[in-house]
Order: sequence, then structure tokens, then C-alpha cells
Amino acid sequence: MSRSAVEAEAPGGRRRPWFIANTAGWHPELYERWFTWNPMQAALRRREQAAVLGAVDGLAQASDRVLEVGCGTGAHTIGLARRCRRVVAVDASVEMLAYLERRLRREAISNVATRPGKLPDGLPADGGYDGVLAVGVLNYLPELDAALRALAETLRPGGWAVVTMPRNSPGGWLYRVGEALTRRRVSLRSETAVRAAAVRAGLAPARLTSAGFSRRGFLLVLAARRAARGTSVE
Repeated sequence: MSRSAVEAEAPGGRRRPWFIANTAGWHPELYERWFTWNPMQAALRRREQAAVLGAVDGLAQASDRVLEVGCGTGAHTIGLARRCRRVVAVDASVEMLAYLERRLRREAISNVATRPGKLPDGLPADGGYDGVLAVGVLNYLPELDAALRALAETLRPGGWAVVTMPRNSPGGWLYRVGEALTRRRVSLRSETAVRAAAVRAGLAPARLTSAGFSRRGFLLVLAARRAARGTSVE
């Protein structure tokens, strides 16, 4: 399948394709413009941010050290950094990490470290985080159990997790069609399936909400805690 005909200017005057590959993501500058110029996408982002950071506010402490997986251009990193002591932001795209680093410098935010990484097998090995955030990452991973287990393993016992995934709803189906146009395969999830997978991963669901334009929305937001050692969340 050929790459998109829509291109952007790259350093040195050469042309870059809008879409790199189904696993590499979008060019960060154009990705951000999509959410700036498109009123519907801008409104969706605001609703997603409100739902995600609202879930974080119910769990996080100012002293927390937090891992953000799939940080992208920093749509949630900035808010997270202002709520927590330290953030380690990882992404599979070096271009996204470079963009985020520039953004952090512009906004004079110094408590965020960036690292390359991805789910489920490429996360930092230091572990013991107080919290983990993953927004828009589980969308593209067919093995939900493995992804949630990898996120849970980065946490200390009692640590919190906030993750999102597209909902098995009319809004989710429309989202999946849109992503298919850019060669991304999306997995939709039901509330029942998400709760069950969280429990199997050792996470105790605390809250499961939705975001979008309708009551059911297109996005599920799971807030959970890792079980303490020697306890079960069954």
C-alpha cells in the first residue's frame, strides 16, 4: 500500500510524507495542527483530556513518580507534570520525543525525562512507579491482557494506572473506520472485557468512564490500582 500523497516540509527542503507507517505514527507538527485546525478533533481532545486528567486527579499525589507510555506530542504530559513530582515520558517515535522536548523547554517544565520505549516489551526496566498513564496506546494492541500486565508490572504495589482504549460503541466503530484509512488496525473493547482484563493483570478497577460527544462515547477511561503483594483483586 502506498504512502499518503499529503506531505509536509522537512529540514533541508525535502518533502516528507504525512503518514510514515502504520506503527510509526504521524509527524508531530502536522499531528498537532490536526487538533488545532479541526474543530471537532479539538473538541474531542478537550473531552479526552478532561476525562483522563480527572481520573488522574482522583488517584495521583504531588509526590508521585509517574511513567507515561505513548506520550506523543505531550497532550497529557504537561498536565501530568504539573500534578506530579517526576514524569518519565516514553514513546516509540523519536520525532515525537524530540517535539515533546522542545515543547517542555518552551513551557519551562523541568520535571519530565523522555525515553524511547513501547508496549508491551519495551518499557523502562527501573519500575516501582507510583503511577502509569497510557492514552491512545492500547487502541492498536490486540493483546489487551499482555499490555495491561506490562503496565501493572511498572508499578509499586498500590500504585495507580489510568489507561484509555476505544469503546465497542457506535462512536468507536466510526473511530475504527477513520483509523483504517491510515492503515491502523484498532481493537474495540467493552466495559466487561476491560474490567476482566484489568483484574487478570493484577489491577483493581476503581473507575471506568467514557469520553466523547455522546453518553456512551467512543473512548473508555480506566482508573485502577495495582494489588498489594499477597492480595487478590478477584
